[in-house]
Amino acid sequence: MQKKLLFIVLMCYLIGFLFLMQLFAQVEKKEEARQALEAKNFSGAIEICLIQLEKNPDDYEFQYILARAYAFSDQWNKAHQIINEMLKYHPANIDVLLLKARIQAWQGFYSEAKKGFHHILSLDPKNKEALRGLADTAYWQGNLKEAENIYLKLLDESSKKADLYHQLGILYRNMGNYAKARKYLTEAVAISPDVEAYKHTLRNIHHKFKDRFEFRYHHNIQTFNDNRKDYIDNQFNLYLNIQKLQTSMLLWIDQTKRFDTRDHQYKFEIYPRLWKNSYTHFYYSFSPKAVHYPSSSYFIELYQYFLSSAEFSLGYRKMNFRENPASIYTGSLGYYWNQYYSWLKWYYTPKEKGNSLSWSLNIRRYFSTDNYIFLGFGIGFRPFEIMTLDDLWFAQTQLFLAGFNFFVMKRIRIQFFYTYQGEKEGLKRNSFLLISGFRF
Repeated sequence: MQKKLLFIVLMCYLIGFLFLMQLFAQVEKKEEARQALEAKNFSGAIEICLIQLEKNPDDYEFQYILARAYAFSDQWNKAHQIINEMLKYHPANIDVLLLKARIQAWQGFYSEAKKGFHHILSLDPKNKEALRGLADTAYWQGNLKEAENIYLKLLDESSKKADLYHQLGILYRNMGNYAKARKYLTEAVAISPDVEAYKHTLRNIHHKFKDRFEFRYHHNIQTFNDNRKDYIDNQFNLYLNIQKLQTSMLLWIDQTKRFDTRDHQYKFEIYPRLWKNSYTHFYYSFSPKAVHYPSSSYFIELYQYFLSSAEFSLGYRKMNFRENPASIYTGSLGYYWNQYYSWLKWYYTPKEKGNSLSWSLNIRRYFSTDNYIFLGFGIGFRPFEIMTLDDLWFAQTQLFLAGFNFFVMKRIRIQFFYTYQGEKEGLKRNSFLLISGFRF
């Protein structure tokens, strides 16, 4: 009898020990899956969860981690499938409902996402995550005033949160209220000085917080392989950035010397803001002599931001050379990522001027808002900005360009561009452009 009792006790201890070992193993695996998720190793988190769910298909925590990993890796359908299964057994689970609404917002299903967030608030009227979801959804929809009201409400009801200040700063920047943008972004940096993203946003838009003026001088020399004399261009411009008008403008005086003949041109240029995430580039110029420059010309190009990091443009240029007026259509597609900006630019000239389509691809690497280096390549009849009549009559050309722009002591601009243009028929030209400026 005693032996049987001892055997039962030992078996109970063994079962208990095995159960604890299994429990500790599961806890360890859950922590491993969470760490993989935080490290953005989504495939690793998915693999861990799938293996563990084969052993225990109803484990809530592994299901939740797996749904998040699918969502963060843009596997929307798989995430929804798991979430819907979870909601069958936990229909009022706030965390699962929040995840579902967030995924719908990320997918762009804004009306469904809002219904989800409002449903959560009906279950928990003070749920700050649901309010934040409504604010973010309104922001992504472009309803900036609605988003502003909710963000401010969240700010009043919670302790100071740097991410809210950062988001409000971005929102006010997009609304064109740069004074408030500076206020909230500065607060975000003060609360979390170690977060580089906050400092990066503040640095990138700091120049919009105040009026800026700059005087610039451009000196360009073009050399050729056909023994002609060098072309020499000199340009003077005054740059004005007016915060209250939310625009910048330039006044130009251009001079060129080609074939021992000089010419002058005067130009006015402006970049007004139109509507949300949109601005335009416009200029008008005229030349009294119009020997090399057009007697008059104008250009307008509309830019539109989209997807938070991309922009596209469409434009039209009319150049009234005395005997050869020209129309040029242009456009671009650009994308920002981290400290880089790349853009594809194209130019189309109607049939009477060669019926040509040209393009150039460029990339910049920013070190700050004003300091960068860049490279570019282009191909076509005119893969560059046309300035004079000589530029209009190009043959098939390959274009390479490189350069840099840096400020010394925050006020002195040093900018250099090198351009190589090689025509198919054999004419080669090298261009050296040096720009110096003083900001005040």
